[in-house]
Amino acid sequence: MGRDDLTDEQRAVLEPLLPKGARAGRPPVWPRRQLIDGIRFRCSHDKLTSRIGVPFMGLAAKTPASSLKYPMSLAGKMSALANDPGAMKVFMKDRTSAANWVSVRFLDRYLNYAPAIELADFDACPVLLAQPAEDRWSPHHLSLPVLSHITKVPVDTVMLDNAGHYPLEELGLQQMQDAIADFVTKHTT
Repeated sequence: MGRDDLTDEQRAVLEPLLPKGARAGRPPVWPRRQLIDGIRFRCSHDKLTSRIGVPFMGLAAKTPASSLKYPMSLAGKMSALANDPGAMKVFMKDRTSAANWVSVRFLDRYLNYAPAIELADFDACPVLLAQPAEDRWSPHHLSLPVLSHITKVPVDTVMLDNAGHYPLEELGLQQMQDAIADFVTKHTT
């Protein structure tokens, strides 16, 4: 195992979340290890950050360097927050958004988050995913392996047409408002 790989324990947590093969008895198109690395790369700023930065945060978080601040613009693909170039200029300068700096400790906890209960055991309330259809940060296919494990409660998905990760587009915003209102009405009456 290279120093940039996930540990066996970390991979064991992620393995059940990955999609199963398309057909029984046929090998998957991509090895599961490659899928995990692909997801990690997709969400990171660049390949160097995904391969070296993630493991480094884990090491640094166990030292006095854990309180050092790191720019979010280097940790993640902040350029994918919105599809509107004007909005992105604002976000890239906004210290509460893409221009924020966070501690190494925060990044390590964020990158190694584990839910308090298994997704298969979640039964607290219905779930609504209002998924922007043009989300370049976390596209819909990254949510499917997670949502597929929630089976004890209803899970509704609404695609927000032409909307980016921050759904600023008028149609996507209206669809999100309507979806939330319909969802609340459906599950409270």
